[in-house]
Amino acid sequence: MSSWRFKDKLILADALGTTLTGLHAIYATDVEFNIESESEKDELETPHSGASLEEFYGEHVTLNFKTPLAVSGTPGDAPAIAPLLLACGMVQVADVASVTYTKGTATKAKCLVRFGQNTHAIDEMLGNVSLSLEKGIPKLNWQFKGLFSKPIQSAAPPAVDWDRWKRPEVLGVANSSDFLLDSVQRTLHKLTVDQGNNVVFDRAINHEEIMITGHESTTSMTLTADTLANFDPFNQVAPWWITSLAMARPWAKK
Repeated sequence: MSSWRFKDKLILADALGTTLTGLHAIYATDVEFNIESESEKDELETPHSGASLEEFYGEHVTLNFKTPLAVSGTPGDAPAIAPLLLACGMVQVADVASVTYTKGTATKAKCLVRFGQNTHAIDEMLGNVSLSLEKGIPKLNWQFKGLFSKPIQSAAPPAVDWDRWKRPEVLGVANSSDFLLDSVQRTLHKLTVDQGNNVVFDRAINHEEIMITGHESTTSMTLTADTLANFDPFNQVAPWWITSLAMARPWAKK
């Protein structure tokens, strides 16, 4: 679907079993929605030329978008991105002072995506997330797959409440923390962390499912170049950051 044709877009999402309302709206940008499927032609032999019947099956949905990285603003309260993190294979641990997320069993989500007057329901949604930090607003990039159902036409969108989405802070000198590499503070220009979930649509004769079959997390960063006396990446014995960065040589960038 060419999502650029519709200025009025709306995404609602939460865990399976939730009745979605305007309280579940996602503060999303760069929305991409596509219906994917397999197909098979009958290749019928005929005494004349012409097209063959083509059957489509295994329809499922991919949904990509970005959200700002922002917490709830209240210690112990889950952020608005919580159901998205859970659908990416995170487990939430909360107490009165903090909310943290660790790798664990994914919690499938449901989603409503509205383009114009057409509303698509997406079930069994699972996905992957990557984090991008550079000057400006930090962003989370989400990529989801879900089961397809036919869209319905609705007259008006629900009233949206954005209160749970706190205003994100812009990264910079006044809003940052120390960055250490090889136990030395470095000047960081960009940091990207990708959870690397392998999300697939699995279909059998009598069953279909969205699954996370594994993950390969990656990290890349761009630093201000330093002298070899202070930091020699070519003299390291393949630590994790050399493994992920050696090809791009980002330490040579300024």
